[in-house]
Amino acid sequence: SEPAAEGLKRFAKGGGKLIAFYDLPDPLPELLGIRMVKWLARERDGQFLEVDFSLSGVPGMPRRIRQDSGAIFEVEPIAKHARVIGQWIAADGRRQKPPAVVLSDAGAFMAHTLLPGDTMRQRQFLVALAGSFCASAWAEAAEGAIERAGEVGPFSDAGALASYIRGRAPGHPLADGMQAGVARGEQRLGESKAHCAARRWPEAAAAAEAAREHFAEAYLAAQRPVNGEWRAVSNHTGTGGEPGGWEESARVLAECGFNAVLPDMAWGGVAHYNSAVLPKSEAFRKRGDQLAQCVAACHKRGIQVHAWKLCWNLEWATPREFVERMRAEGRLQVTDTGETREWLCPSHPANFKLETDSMLEMVRNYDVDGLMFDAIRYADSHGCFCSGCRERFQHDTAQKAAAWPADVVLGPLRRAYLDWRCEQITRLVRAVSRGAHAIKPHVRISAAVFHNYPVCRDDVGQDWVAWIKEGLLDFVIPMNTATSGGTVRNMVKGQIALIDARIPVCPSLFVTLESRVLTPDQAAAQIAGAREAGADGFTLFDHSPGMPAQYLRRLAGRVIGGNLPPATDAPVFEFDWPDPDPRLVTVSPAKARPMRKPVSSVSGRLELQDMEGRAVAQLGPAPAAGHSQCLRLTASPGSYRVAVVGQVRFKDESTAPFVFRSRVVALDAGR
Repeated sequence: SEPAAEGLKRFAKGGGKLIAFYDLPDPLPELLGIRMVKWLARERDGQFLEVDFSLSGVPGMPRRIRQDSGAIFEVEPIAKHARVIGQWIAADGRRQKPPAVVLSDAGAFMAHTLLPGDTMRQRQFLVALAGSFCASAWAEAAEGAIERAGEVGPFSDAGALASYIRGRAPGHPLADGMQAGVARGEQRLGESKAHCAARRWPEAAAAAEAAREHFAEAYLAAQRPVNGEWRAVSNHTGTGGEPGGWEESARVLAECGFNAVLPDMAWGGVAHYNSAVLPKSEAFRKRGDQLAQCVAACHKRGIQVHAWKLCWNLEWATPREFVERMRAEGRLQVTDTGETREWLCPSHPANFKLETDSMLEMVRNYDVDGLMFDAIRYADSHGCFCSGCRERFQHDTAQKAAAWPADVVLGPLRRAYLDWRCEQITRLVRAVSRGAHAIKPHVRISAAVFHNYPVCRDDVGQDWVAWIKEGLLDFVIPMNTATSGGTVRNMVKGQIALIDARIPVCPSLFVTLESRVLTPDQAAAQIAGAREAGADGFTLFDHSPGMPAQYLRRLAGRVIGGNLPPATDAPVFEFDWPDPDPRLVTVSPAKARPMRKPVSSVSGRLELQDMEGRAVAQLGPAPAAGHSQCLRLTASPGSYRVAVVGQVRFKDESTAPFVFRSRVVALDAGR
């Protein structure tokens, strides 16, 4: 607006400095001494991967920051005081012509917004910019960096972190590196404080950031991989998380020890694969069949592919003509205030068929290892109250709503409607689960579900505990959007209790969000928290520019690793604690779980394992089919899991190892 423009001019003329990103409306270009040339979309993957500052001449500026921008604004400096300080670098290492960052006496401009992922170096970039205009910014930055140096994993100070790592060192295969990392971190933190005392602020900030990195490396090295876990990443784009697509992404995931991937292959109205029922995406048209490419690249590296389907939702990349056709046919959700939303109505017969067919065609036409439901719910508590829902509710329940939707929103039919609404979602889970298992019995069905059960049952119709009790899911992926490992531990513990450990719980840990990206040590703390609660694995959200190869490599071999198949593919055993004494447990084989090949026999041994999957006691042979084994557990006070460690023999004489674990059992000194 004109008043805002005048205000910016007054601010700049008064000596104020402007730092702007991406879109630069008037009068900002003139104030910053640059000219807007044009908007540019990237022409190939990784074209605008990094920004290089090696020739910037700005104190404290990082050498590079990672971006992987999809589009930029090309500008050129026109004022004498304006100069390019950052250049775009492509994935192949070549410099790109358009400037990435321009610095002038009036401020700075970056050709795109800062994207999640490279938090530490982005912070250095912003501090260096601010410090080039205002020297006092460096003092604040240095003091903040010193405070953050010990904020690693679940810890808030360097002393507690160092004590933890030294306590983990005895017997640890990486003990020397752990202790050396602590020593280097303490040394660099001391140097930072000395620089602060001498008012050498950029040097103090750099030393404190380096100290945190040493502490983080020591913490990561102090972890241990747990064999036999579900170790997955999700990929929201559906086109792979690395420049170069699925071939490069699969190579990175295999290198880093992951055994599964969840690629987002379809929404309510668009598909990345060769669908016969959904419109094909722009990615399909430009890059080809993404599901076929994903399966081919991942399977040759031993990585499972569980196709991710966002149900009902038409709000992303759906062709406008498809949305409008759904609107014209009365197939969209309607709120309690009469607003139409671009989500398919779950009770509409045609929508139910569309969702069912689109999921089952992935099983029928592709060699997927599983399907994952997402958005398997209503948009929120305000839907759906369309006329079709009224008609179908009244027909199904034989109850009349005299005042619609008042009677079912807060009136006498509220509970009946909430139950009916849940069934509209459950029936899709039921149809797909049964249909997929009929087509290929070995396919695993999972669902990404809200963590706040039973609130989500009434709010969005997602009764995922009932799905599990009905046997519709093979494992479940609660979406645990916490920031600390302790919170994740408590959430997973409650989720396992809700379902009485009937199936594996493998939570989605939200490493990348629009609002923040966890550091690798923070992600490791969340994985540790899930393990402490008895999770059988985890999914890291999301393999993207915010969580690229270099991020995953910091977890590999230390937090993530192992050569056993995931617990989601192991033979199932039941563990029964009939007595209040946690030391008494009965183990018996459950019903056979279908595998890719016909099974001839299952054999193994029983172990008591610590929470990192290490055997602390051998408990004898595993019971055969039709038999059970009663155990009395003997161990030092602590938390443990009973495990069946064994081998599946197939009818073609090939074999596969496995491990299947019980819920967590706490043994105390009084028993």
